[in-house]
Amino acid sequence: MVYTFDDWKYKLHNDILTWLEYLGKEKRVAIPVNPKGLFFMEVHIGENAFKSNRHITEVVLPDDTNVIGSFAFAECELLERVEIPSSVELIGEYAFRGCRALVEIDLQNTSIKEINVQTFMNCSSLKSLVLPDTLRVINKSAFSGCEALERLFIPNSVYMLDRDPLKIERENETRLYGCGMYDRPRSHRSGSTPLTFENCPNLTIHTPRDSKAWVFAQEHGIKLEHWDGPQTRATPLPAAKISERDIADPKTITGVFIPESVTRIGSFSSCGLLADISVDESNVKFSSVDGVLYSKDKTVLIRCPRGKTGHAMPEGTKRIKEAA
Repeated sequence: MVYTFDDWKYKLHNDILTWLEYLGKEKRVAIPVNPKGLFFMEVHIGENAFKSNRHITEVVLPDDTNVIGSFAFAECELLERVEIPSSVELIGEYAFRGCRALVEIDLQNTSIKEINVQTFMNCSSLKSLVLPDTLRVINKSAFSGCEALERLFIPNSVYMLDRDPLKIERENETRLYGCGMYDRPRSHRSGSTPLTFENCPNLTIHTPRDSKAWVFAQEHGIKLEHWDGPQTRATPLPAAKISERDIADPKTITGVFIPESVTRIGSFSSCGLLADISVDESNVKFSSVDGVLYSKDKTVLIRCPRGKTGHAMPEGTKRIKEAA
């Protein structure tokens, strides 16, 4: 179900708050932190949320944003600046394609692992960008048409550039077809995909000498400058999520402590002896009552440890989360 809040459309599903559309005409926009005091575990900027908006010049994302969807800001021709929090883990395909006025965007403290296809294609005013040390892959056409791009800082963590997901899919399908997996080949779009840095005439790649990016730039005649890479992050990368995967021996653990930085909780279903979940008082997302995990305002019971034999819910609790 889709809801409205002031000039916004959003939905809440499986504890994920997704901003779907901005209906206003303001130039400088800050996406609301929490409409109507809702409880949620993740924040997504939905696909096409701002696509082709003709008004916005600046957008500030909420501090706990995790995902920026495909085409989220595509073709926003007046957009100059986007403030992206360190909590962002994924930016979808074409997310900023055609943002021709975009001059400032900071990804350095995010934890994204991939620059997707055409993410910044035709961002013709973007001059400089520092990529995070969590990045692994830069896909084809990611920066094609960034005519003003002069400095791109690529860390040693990147091991693949100019990756073509469509080609990989096609090759995988060919192998499956040869094994009789499909009755017939599926159709694909025709035509070649532009190179990652095509029409970037002023580009210099800054990267360590022993990196994959250094070799790639040499092979393609792109100007190079040695860069030691990020020494430290401007802000520490938080442990944003905790689940049983983070526990060395989940079958024997009896207690878990949730620190201030954690904003998402995974499953503890295999922790059969877990009897206590406690939370740092400074955590803005969660609280604990008698070893049971609640939302900060205690209106939602989120996790009751499997080893807990009994529990009295506090007054004011309105909902028990599914699979709590």
